[in-house]
Amino acid sequence: MKAASILLFLVIFVVSGCSTVKKSHLYEPVQIDINTNMSADIDVDVTRKLSGIATARYLFGFIKVSGSSTYIDGYGGRGKIGKVKSAAAYKAIKMGTGDVLVSPQYVVTSHHNFFLQTIRAEVTGFDGKITAIKNQPPVKTDKDDGQ
Repeated sequence: MKAASILLFLVIFVVSGCSTVKKSHLYEPVQIDINTNMSADIDVDVTRKLSGIATARYLFGFIKVSGSSTYIDGYGGRGKIGKVKSAAAYKAIKMGTGDVLVSPQYVVTSHHNFFLQTIRAEVTGFDGKITAIKNQPPVKTDKDDGQ
């Protein structure tokens, strides 16, 4: 009786424990084009170069053990090296009085051993201050002509 109860329990557990749901539908991809053309007037101080240095260390190449936690959008790119470059750009911009780093030039060094990877980025560029942002008229494309 005890063996039959256990067997019945196992059968009920196996039968009721698995389920699959699949839901599919036909769809048409939605294409939305948004164009916002803007331009900025930037006053660049070419008499003063800004510079910034950032370093990060990664254990086994992916666990960050030291380095900056402050980054700036739009500089450096993606990945570990991009983050270090972005941190260096942040430090450079904070040294100046402007809003952007004009003509940034990076020097990146990376040292590897079995356990630790060290990435160092140094950036130099000119201090740029945004003086005005203007909307531009939309650019006419072939889609606008109904083609």
